[in-house]
Amino acid sequence: TSASARTSVARCYIARALMLQPSAPKRPAQPAAAAIACGTALLLVFYLSSRSSDGAASAAKIDPEFFRRGNDHPLPQFFGAPLGDLNCSEMRALVAEVGTASVAPKVSAFQTHQVGQISASLALAKDLDTLAPVFNELSQLGMKGYMKFGAIGYGFWHGAIWYTIGIDDGPVDWDLIRYQLCPNATYEYVSMCMHGLGHAGFVRAIRPYDECTTVAPGTIAVSTLVPAFSICSSAPSGLLEFLCANGYYHGLFEKFFWQTPGAPGNSWMYPCGTDDTAYQEACFRWLFFQLPLTQLPGLPFQGDPKRLSGFEANGNLSTCTQSHFSDEKFVRDCIWGLSSVAFPAFLPKYYIPTWHAYYRSFAPPELVGSKTPLLDWCARFVDTAKLAADTQPLTSREGRRWLACVGGSLSFMLSHTWRTYHIHVSERDALCTDLLAAPYLTAAARNASYTLCHQSARFSYFSNPRSDSPHVDSFGVWASDSEPSWDVWVDASTDADEYALWPLHQNSPTREAEKHSA
Repeated sequence: TSASARTSVARCYIARALMLQPSAPKRPAQPAAAAIACGTALLLVFYLSSRSSDGAASAAKIDPEFFRRGNDHPLPQFFGAPLGDLNCSEMRALVAEVGTASVAPKVSAFQTHQVGQISASLALAKDLDTLAPVFNELSQLGMKGYMKFGAIGYGFWHGAIWYTIGIDDGPVDWDLIRYQLCPNATYEYVSMCMHGLGHAGFVRAIRPYDECTTVAPGTIAVSTLVPAFSICSSAPSGLLEFLCANGYYHGLFEKFFWQTPGAPGNSWMYPCGTDDTAYQEACFRWLFFQLPLTQLPGLPFQGDPKRLSGFEANGNLSTCTQSHFSDEKFVRDCIWGLSSVAFPAFLPKYYIPTWHAYYRSFAPPELVGSKTPLLDWCARFVDTAKLAADTQPLTSREGRRWLACVGGSLSFMLSHTWRTYHIHVSERDALCTDLLAAPYLTAAARNASYTLCHQSARFSYFSNPRSDSPHVDSFGVWASDSEPSWDVWVDASTDADEYALWPLHQNSPTREAEKHSA
């Protein structure tokens, strides 16, 4: 498949995929829908390329009708939102007058983070005794925003968190985070809280910074990368640092261009595959997440297109085993990160078009049509003959690569689908059954693989059902059999089996060990 064909396929699906909304399970593809999406994609690119950052609307145009008016536009998340053309100063005045909750339903997807920053700025200016009520409302708007916009809807909360922590140059106040900014200890709230926190380091690199400031693409300097990660490294546990790292690397790959002066000129992956920043598995996850988005000109979170050409010129789907990393650990991190994004491309039931059309374009036909996709995907990264004779699969090179693939494959893009469509753990586990019959795995490796797969099906980026109940709450968040507590998360180790990261961290130097020895 040609590069131009891959680009066309990815662009034609942007209307659905920008919202990170996967195809509904068992819903057949509709050619007409693809054509509509393609037309919308071109309109979206034109819209983003031509509008000014300040917008053209006047505050005088705002009247109470904005809050009663219906919206019959076919894609209101991006076009036709009643407040979609307000510039930041106009939006700030409106939020101050009527409140965030009244404004949030009427903004476009691209305004959610700005509204979050404005809401935090207004709350901080009031010198409240506690910020908890304000941020509790913002967290709930983020959960509602997810149901409307997809993952970008979390911006109401993310923007508020990164603004509050980012404008303060002092040590990170974890009591403030725990008790005021993110008081809900349910996993999804904690994961999304940490994601917003991870972005804050790049805010600290910009001065002055106010509620109308943004981190512009290509403006992050190499010298700020390590200091920006210090917010995450201050986390009280390894798991919280890992969750924070997701936000850090997401922001990095949206805004940092690897050919920035001072950056290594020989690696399109940078800073992945280096010791410069921690939790490299998260680095690779967000690198591979961002690559297809670089094909979409005008996107405010496009990233660096040169990374895409680096991926295509350096082995594409085989890049993890062909890149000659300095340490085997980076190979496993790369396999985990690539699998977390690309593996669902081979599961028609869980297909997310822009990402998976791109990654599927590099795959051989036998993988695209595989009846045992998890086995065939992970076999790409190992010598199956060596794996079949492996007596110590939990510690050997081939065994750890295999397990990195299994754990990564269910950890990210699949978790979004599970979150969106409320797919219960029992259905998720169905992906794991093939592992028990893999002909090139020893009995010990089969059992370890299946157990890890089950752990990853339960604990993933968006989802961690701590109950066997099939029910979710009004925000689509999975229930828990016990009252959630931050005490669990401040002691949570990435070495623990239940978080499905152990193939990357056990039996090797870990951040966890560093924290405990500090």
